[in-house]
Amino acid sequence: MSEILETIFKLIPLVDFFHSLGVNEEISIFLASLINLFIIWVVTRFSIFINKRYRKYKLEEDLRPQFDPVSIRKNNKFYIKTQFQNASPTRMEEPRHTHSFVAKGKLIPFFLKVFKAKYLTERFYIILADSGMGKTTFMINLYMRVISFWNFRRGKKLKIKLLRLGSEDSLSIVKAIEGIDMQDTVLLLDALDEDPFIISKSNEISDEEAFHNRVSEIIRVTKKFKHVIITCRTQYFPGQEDDPYELSVQRPDEKGFYKLNKIYISPFDDIEVKHYLNKKFPFWKIWNKEKKNRAIKIVKNSPNLVVRPMLLNYIELLVEDGDMYNTTYSIYNTLIEKWLIRESEKRKYLSSERSAFITNLRDVSEQTALTIYEQRKLLRGLFINKVQIISIAKDHNIELKPNELTGQSLLTCDGQGNWKFAHRSILEFFLARKAINDISFFHIINMTGFAGMDMTKLFYEEMGEWVFVNGGEFQIGDEQKDLLRSYIMLKKVSVNSFYIGKTQVTQKFWFEIMNENPSFFKGVNNRPVEQVSWNDINVFLSRLNAKTGKEYRLPTEAEWEYAARGGDKQTGYLYSGSNNIEEVGWYQKNSEDITHTVKQKQPNELGIYDMSGNVWEWVQDSWEESYQTLPIDGKAWEEKDNSLYTYRGGCYFDREKGCRVANRDRANADFRGKFLGFRLALSV
Repeated sequence: MSEILETIFKLIPLVDFFHSLGVNEEISIFLASLINLFIIWVVTRFSIFINKRYRKYKLEEDLRPQFDPVSIRKNNKFYIKTQFQNASPTRMEEPRHTHSFVAKGKLIPFFLKVFKAKYLTERFYIILADSGMGKTTFMINLYMRVISFWNFRRGKKLKIKLLRLGSEDSLSIVKAIEGIDMQDTVLLLDALDEDPFIISKSNEISDEEAFHNRVSEIIRVTKKFKHVIITCRTQYFPGQEDDPYELSVQRPDEKGFYKLNKIYISPFDDIEVKHYLNKKFPFWKIWNKEKKNRAIKIVKNSPNLVVRPMLLNYIELLVEDGDMYNTTYSIYNTLIEKWLIRESEKRKYLSSERSAFITNLRDVSEQTALTIYEQRKLLRGLFINKVQIISIAKDHNIELKPNELTGQSLLTCDGQGNWKFAHRSILEFFLARKAINDISFFHIINMTGFAGMDMTKLFYEEMGEWVFVNGGEFQIGDEQKDLLRSYIMLKKVSVNSFYIGKTQVTQKFWFEIMNENPSFFKGVNNRPVEQVSWNDINVFLSRLNAKTGKEYRLPTEAEWEYAARGGDKQTGYLYSGSNNIEEVGWYQKNSEDITHTVKQKQPNELGIYDMSGNVWEWVQDSWEESYQTLPIDGKAWEEKDNSLYTYRGGCYFDREKGCRVANRDRANADFRGKFLGFRLALSV
């Protein structure tokens, strides 16, 4: 035993020192071991600290001016390790569940293994995700890992280069890299969706062809690099997210050509959200406990907030309010309003001037977004110049000084003098806001299928009031032949494209136009208005159209049934959107004999709510029992001598069969029942 202790004495520093102080051998060994472990821990932590400082310094130096140093530090400080999956996350009602049954892995360790592999099996990768999902954050943190001063590969340091594809000279910068050892260099190309050449500038080629041509050019210029990793929005691969993307670069093993390997960033799960909130509100900051609890509640109520790291990044702004947000639109609306308030406080000393300043800044931001969208193809990018912004304010009588227009936090300027929104999703918010309030603009952007504008589409789906119904043919009538009026026959009808209200007209909307509420079931503004006659509705339409300059109307009976069946997406459901009435409608067994707030049940295939149950809905047509005189072009059948008009869809006290899409009934034009409401339509 004494020989063992003597050996330890010689091996462990400081043992002799404690022993010389009169401490016995065992305690001397213990104390010396404790101090040595502490020294090792300090040295390790100091080395990690120095390495992080070195990486941050090198990162900020290398990435100027394309990346802002402040945003780089922020991306690093609150970074949650990016996870990936090889299947595209689908958009569902609860985005947090879109990846529940998909195998996931950590993305940076995956690529570090790829970089260190002895043999090259794949070389080209594209990282796909929607807006705000952390594509740029991932690229910055991958770059930081590789530039670490102890990251070597088979005896030599791996080289890496990170560039953004948002300017016309991005590939020229890539070509200038040819002087370095390209075979040992990983090239990271961020934001392909912001590349000005992926949009067609002429009518000679489509946007899809322009996109494929640009990808081919990028691969041709970068094919000598060891690996090429590109980030892009998922919607640039519509309908082909899981299909292989063939490239023109031949493999050295003579097994055909390389593919652009698609990898999808996974939405945050509950554990990652918790980890992020712990970073944002650490436990030792006990004064932030209430904020953290509020943040947890907001996250719980906001599934679209959960999956998007960018929104979580701004959660501190949201917790200042008492509101519990339940849509991504409401979150963005609050964030943008807070930014506008901050700008007003910075620029207007008198509080009395701030309200007008906020309104003006909001208006010019929306007009700027529209101008950027309109000229995106001409300029091949989503930007604007300072002269145009000033001109926009002048043309729309917006009273703001030049420095107030372009010095705002919503807009930022790049090195080429191009002004862009601080984040593309802010641009898309303003586009959605315009589409929600202006059906003419909705028609324009809807005709493109919201191409390249996934956030605009999400915002509109959450808040928009209209659904576009693409025209087509269908069989109107009782296909089951078991309704109470068994003599309702089937008839082929052709319907032109039109717009229909996403919901039944609410009591709130009726009151805004008529300044009164005739409903029996009052108390909740977003319940459908009822106790309105066919004649009452025509008075409402007259006032609405005079106020808006539009030509809103009731849907025809053919339009109503075509939309209820899902339009050109119809699947033959008995009820509007399902064969299970519980999923889509309020009826006798679940309504408690009252009407309910709109949009509480699932929508049908087109995104239309409550077409089965809740309240019956008047249509434009006069009543005709057998459809014999119903026009085959989808127009309304109107007989002046007939005082009976048709209503459709069933209501809260009807049985299942009464809520079938084929069921119909009639009443006098002046009849007001507490089960009778309506929805609006608009011709294209």
